Amino acid sequence: MVKRLVGLGQGDRAKAFLSRWTERWPISTAHLMDMGVMAMLTGASAILNISAHSPKDHLITGRVWETLAAGALLVEQDNPSTAKFFPPYRHYLPWTNVEDIVHIAKFIKRRPDLARRVADEGHAWAKRHYGVTAFWTALLGHALRPRSEADMAGELQAAQDWFATLFS
Repeated sequence: MVKRLVGLGQGDRAKAFLSRWTERWPISTAHLMDMGVMAMLTGASAILNISAHSPKDHLITGRVWETLAAGALLVEQDNPSTAKFFPPYRHYLPWTNVEDIVHIAKFIKRRPDLARRVADEGHAWAKRHYGVTAFWTALLGHALRPRSEADMAGELQAAQDWFATLFS
């Protein structure tokens, strides 16, 4: 396989490697999530998610990623962490209080076409920017990037120091 990658540009090498990898070991995330949960997410018109885990701590939960991957509309408690990955009102609908939730529910009932559009755009964005292919392409691109001898020597020394710290 290495000989087949010679002569390709860096991005092409990563894509070729990813293609060969997935031919040999297909990547499937279906086993990661209970199929009952997946059926619920894909069949829902919207999923309400609570991100506050304490009065001052908001976390981006796995439900955000699962909902968008399933193509359902994410109704997410206003959360700066989620907004770093997805633009609010374009890829999901944020809420801060019960009145917001009621307003969003009425909006979904009145304008299912717009709610579906937000869900579809969120799904497409998540798939394009955070899906399996994007993840592996970024990871392999980083691993296959050109590095100087000094950088590689520094990385080797850091790895040896880390190993010595763990096992000394």
